[in-house]
Amino acid sequence: MTPVFQRLNIRISISILAIMLVSFSVLHWQVMRYLEDYTFEQLNTQLLTQLKNIEHNLDLRNEEIIYLVRTLSTDRSLPRALEQGSSRGVNQTLNRTVEVYPFIRYVLLVDSTKEVFSSSTRNRFREKISGENIIGLDLGKTAILSGLLTQTSSTSPPIDDPLYQSLGIEKKKIQWHSSPVKRRGQVIGWLIVCYDWKQEMDSLIDHSKGQLMNAKVAVTDLSLWTKDDTFLSAGSAGQIKLEKYFVTKTSYFSVIKEHHYLSISVDRNNTLANISNISKSLQLFFIITGCVVFCLLYAITDLIIIRRLKSIERGAESIRSGNIDYRIQKQGEDEIAHLALAFNEMAEYLKSTWESLEDKVAERTEQLRKSNEKLKIQTVELIDSEADLKSQAEALKKSNLILENKKQKLASSETKLKSQRKQLKDVNESLTDNQIALLGQAKELKEANKQIQQKAKDLEKSNRYKTEFLANMSHELRTPLNSLLILSKTLAKNKEGNLTPSQIEDAIFIHEGGEELLEIINDILDLTKVEAGVLAVHANQVKLLDLGAALQAKFAPVAQQKNIAFIVEYGEDLSQHILSDGKRIEQILKNFLSNAFKFSKKGSIKLQIFNSPRQEPFHNPHLIPSKVVGFSVIDSGIGIHNDKQSEIFEAFQQEDGSISRKYGGTGLGLSIARQLASLLHGEITLSSVPDKGSNFTLYLPLELTSSMQEEDIDNNYDFGNALESHDFIQPLAANVSYGPSKYVANIKPEQNSEEYKVLTGKRILLVDDNMKSVFVLSKQLTDYGMDTTIADNGLTALSKVKLNHFDIIVMDIMMPTMDGYEAIQEIRKIEDMKSIPIIALTANSISTDSAKCLEAGASEFLTKPIDIDLFLEKIEAWLHH
Repeated sequence: MTPVFQRLNIRISISILAIMLVSFSVLHWQVMRYLEDYTFEQLNTQLLTQLKNIEHNLDLRNEEIIYLVRTLSTDRSLPRALEQGSSRGVNQTLNRTVEVYPFIRYVLLVDSTKEVFSSSTRNRFREKISGENIIGLDLGKTAILSGLLTQTSSTSPPIDDPLYQSLGIEKKKIQWHSSPVKRRGQVIGWLIVCYDWKQEMDSLIDHSKGQLMNAKVAVTDLSLWTKDDTFLSAGSAGQIKLEKYFVTKTSYFSVIKEHHYLSISVDRNNTLANISNISKSLQLFFIITGCVVFCLLYAITDLIIIRRLKSIERGAESIRSGNIDYRIQKQGEDEIAHLALAFNEMAEYLKSTWESLEDKVAERTEQLRKSNEKLKIQTVELIDSEADLKSQAEALKKSNLILENKKQKLASSETKLKSQRKQLKDVNESLTDNQIALLGQAKELKEANKQIQQKAKDLEKSNRYKTEFLANMSHELRTPLNSLLILSKTLAKNKEGNLTPSQIEDAIFIHEGGEELLEIINDILDLTKVEAGVLAVHANQVKLLDLGAALQAKFAPVAQQKNIAFIVEYGEDLSQHILSDGKRIEQILKNFLSNAFKFSKKGSIKLQIFNSPRQEPFHNPHLIPSKVVGFSVIDSGIGIHNDKQSEIFEAFQQEDGSISRKYGGTGLGLSIARQLASLLHGEITLSSVPDKGSNFTLYLPLELTSSMQEEDIDNNYDFGNALESHDFIQPLAANVSYGPSKYVANIKPEQNSEEYKVLTGKRILLVDDNMKSVFVLSKQLTDYGMDTTIADNGLTALSKVKLNHFDIIVMDIMMPTMDGYEAIQEIRKIEDMKSIPIIALTANSISTDSAKCLEAGASEFLTKPIDIDLFLEKIEAWLHH
């Protein structure tokens, strides 16, 4: 075998072996790729499962928080605190929520103006946080927080806590959940819970990492990232940089889910250990198989290919030496046999070609001669074409001159066009200036609207502060007055019998002064309540005959003392009743009658109740002439000059200073009467002649329904019960003189000891934060044999109720730590306390609502200062009950 064919045999064997090795390598790569893909697909499936578990756990946590926020927002103390403007007791509720639920950072209570009303001040470890720093913060200026303050519950996306510096806490990624606080279906605020999203995510990451390691996955790190590769959480491992996942012997995988993905770092050597063993076995198998195949291929190639190719080589050598008639013998039907057949056909073709070659050379020579002749002819034609091109160039030059003339004309037209464009630009600039001026005016108008809206908000806040101030003033004035009236009345009764008649009359005089002070306080508060718009009007069926009888009984002793006739007259065809506020009507008429008796020394005083015959229109549009009832008080007193008649209806005004010095009074009565008449859709008229007397007339509509809701209409107003709450006035004894005072309060004589015998031995819990009130009431109750226990706030009372048995509870409403409303509600939750009598006391004449106390669970409601006899009667009645 020649070296050429030896090399050919080797190359063929190597080529086939190389093809096999490539095939084996591809097969090996496919097998390993499949095994790796399968392994990491399983890992990816586990990772996706962990992501779904995290999402599921987050959804469960969000549902839990949403339910918690909605539940907390229904707490009755929140709307009550927002309405009263007092956060007393709310902070404890918020702090208790943070302590109970460790995933909550802090809790905010926001009022209707989107300002922070109250905030928790403790974290879940009961450590102090600066919640007071954000009180009054306007959350409406923060886009994310403003989006939470809607009519329904809302949830913010996970964000960095913007309030962490103000609260003095660690910066973390948090999530806000809000729920509206409603009162009678109206949203009056929001409860916002700050959820520690970072803490919860770290816990879930650690849990998922533990599950993967329990599943024999060689996890080195597991972390949560945003879609833009921002690190969120890596559990207890802390923060991890993204580059860490590209170091040697680690593999980086991720599962995208909405805006987040989980990243896992695994030990490749550990994870792919079994695959590496399989790879080594396959490589050894492929090496041994390759060697065997190479030897077999070398022998088969030499037998089947090389020897037959050598015969073709010999035939080629023969033809090269001139033996064109040499042919190769055909063997088989394979490719080499076809090659031998092609060689023979080539030899035949060479033989025929050699024979015809000379003929073709002669033919080609003749063709070349003819081609030379044609080339000469084409040269002549080319010269003629050059002359034609020169003539065409001259014509083109003339065309250029014509185009230049047209260009100049076009330039002139362009100049005119530029001038027109400049004019158009000037017009546009003028329009732009006008538009800027209009925008400036619109901006000024918008700024003015903002200022108007801000002033409206400031006015509303001012009215709220005024109402709160009046409530506090009512409480602060009535509380000490309560002790004064009770103690003076107790002294006047002389239960021990150790006081002289002079001392008893001193006590009566003190009680009278307290009653007059209470009347002045009530007048001032009534006037201020009307001006603040917080005085409520309650429509009820007012029986006119009962009203007249009650007023006659009230002022008959005064008329007898002053020797003045007091007559009540009823008009013909008088309506049996009207729909109005009986309490306010009685208040107005009492004021008229008090002034009439004060300024009349002789003659008579009349109270006339009649259907008004007046046909001319009234000043008040609610008064229709045919549907009006009138109340006239006619006296024979000093009268009022015409130029002073309008002034006396102003607050703190009398006809002149001598009137106040001679007759006393604050000048508030008629001002309050006029305001009350307006609230009742009525009006007051005055006719007076100096030294002859005056006629004050109150006109009211038969029905006060145009501005009243149906649920605001009460039953018949009972003047008998109304008068029971007042002490009738009566003259002093003939031999007693107390300076200018002519009337003192009627002090009921000491009750028979048998009358309150049911109180003896009964246990009573007295809850009040005012020690003076506690001292006075406890002394009275102890004197009647009651076992009295004292508590200074609702929380203390609740603990005492759980440890002791009581027959009755007296509960003040306004107290620190836990107020009376909440304390009553908590007591009623105790199974044994559901039926115990609870009497609620309050000195707040503005914001306290008896219905609110009864709704909280109170059995009875009394307003300070209380009448001690009425107080004892209520206790006795409930103990009998």
